[in-house]
Amino acid sequence: MIEAVIQHQIDIVVCWSLWPETFCFTAHEALAGGAFVIAREDAGNIWPAVQANAPGQGIAVKNEIDLFQLFETGEIQALVASSQRSRGTLHPGGNTAEFLLGDQAETALCLDAGGFQS
Repeated sequence: MIEAVIQHQIDIVVCWSLWPETFCFTAHEALAGGAFVIAREDAGNIWPAVQANAPGQGIAVKNEIDLFQLFETGEIQALVASSQRSRGTLHPGGNTAEFLLGDQAETALCLDAGGFQS
């Protein structure tokens, strides 16, 4: 998707999750493709991911009214024009798989030893 963001010259990506997501590939791919990301403040990890990885490359808003106002007033054009957008890459890792496999091995050890104890 990073290449698609670049190829199609996507300037803005709205990541409007209504659920407090723990991770959002869409946000990371948008940032790596150089897009400006608009997130809902309460969308879990989306806004913190923007702040941590590309603080000058996005904005968080409280609700749909604020989102629409960005476009209706033209403020979004000024924000994107003054943003510090850059491109990057995503490097896949085995962190989640390693954690789950380690947890699975630990669980198996506990079960072999007679079950969990509280």
